Amino acid sequence: MACIMQRICGPEDAVIWYDYSIYESPFNRAGSFVKGKFHEDAMSWAYKTGLIKGSGSHVFPGLGDILGPGTAGQIIDEDWTGTQWSEPYVRGDDAITREELTVMLQRLAEHRGDYSASDADYAKLDAMTDAGSVSSWARESMAWAVGKGLITGKPGNVIDPQGMATRAETSKMLMVYMKGAGFDPTQHEKVWVEGKIWTSTPYWTCDTIFGNGCGATSDVSRDAIQHSSWCGINKGETVFIAESYTDPHWVDLATAQNAARDTALNEMKNWGLLEGWYDYA
Repeated sequence: MACIMQRICGPEDAVIWYDYSIYESPFNRAGSFVKGKFHEDAMSWAYKTGLIKGSGSHVFPGLGDILGPGTAGQIIDEDWTGTQWSEPYVRGDDAITREELTVMLQRLAEHRGDYSASDADYAKLDAMTDAGSVSSWARESMAWAVGKGLITGKPGNVIDPQGMATRAETSKMLMVYMKGAGFDPTQHEKVWVEGKIWTSTPYWTCDTIFGNGCGATSDVSRDAIQHSSWCGINKGETVFIAESYTDPHWVDLATAQNAARDTALNEMKNWGLLEGWYDYA
């Protein structure tokens, strides 16, 4: 789940993905619940951004296998740096309950800026036969998930908050959430969340450095530049054509064309942002 959330937020946050597991990881103990695991980088990112908060701290055996903010008389720093004895207790390899999953999705929506408390439908939640078993810390997120249609209940109008979230249930909730945020798996143009990525795109200029260029530009290719009639290149003279890149900006694949579209698609493929949803044209 941490890996999925990192892939969703990476391009939206305009984040250059460097190795959180090395530079900003709160998980520093070799052989811990996170260190050295495939999800180490994603878990470090998710913890740093507040999408996963864990349940207290874990103090490693030898110093007392307990939960608490400190050990051996030493208070652990809030940012968990500089210590090899304790780390956030995030249970990185554990299964996730349905109510834990809704909490993560609510935080994901808040992080992406598309969460609204008004979407929470407490009346619909309370209509579930087992609504009373929802943990107090998950009630708001469960009401939000029900209100958004992420959870519709199991047969018998059961919401099953402490039940384990299956991969199928998780993928369905993610798809419903993404579709509500603009993702439509039936449209090949909308290949990633809202079909956007933060990147720089190329364009070509008939350079004026040597005094012969006309300054005309093209975002297709150098051969597609529409030169002015007086331009030296139309007279058979040699004109230097320069390739440049725009400042980073959002590229929407639904409207992007030519080199901008190719650049965005290639970058998304390189980052794995197109993988896992569906076949794209």
